[in-house]
Amino acid sequence: MQWDHLATTDDLKVLEHGLRADFAELKAHVDGSLAEVRADFAQLTAYVDSALAKQTRLIMTTLVGFMIATWTPMLVYLAA
Repeated sequence: MQWDHLATTDDLKVLEHGLRADFAELKAHVDGSLAEVRADFAQLTAYVDSALAKQTRLIMTTLVGFMIATWTPMLVYLAA
């Protein structure tokens, strides 16, 4: 092995700075991706909440209509 093939302290510092820059870039990319995912989940949550509210209104309206259709003839019959 030849001495000129060994890494010096300066070589390692250059490598370290390059790695730190690469990791900082990767962290920024991951942070940006996570922000997008969070925004997508917030949008999905809002959609699900809206759909559940709509479904609940539909069920309640149907039940009220069923109750009116059932109880009105019974009350008319009992009143007569």
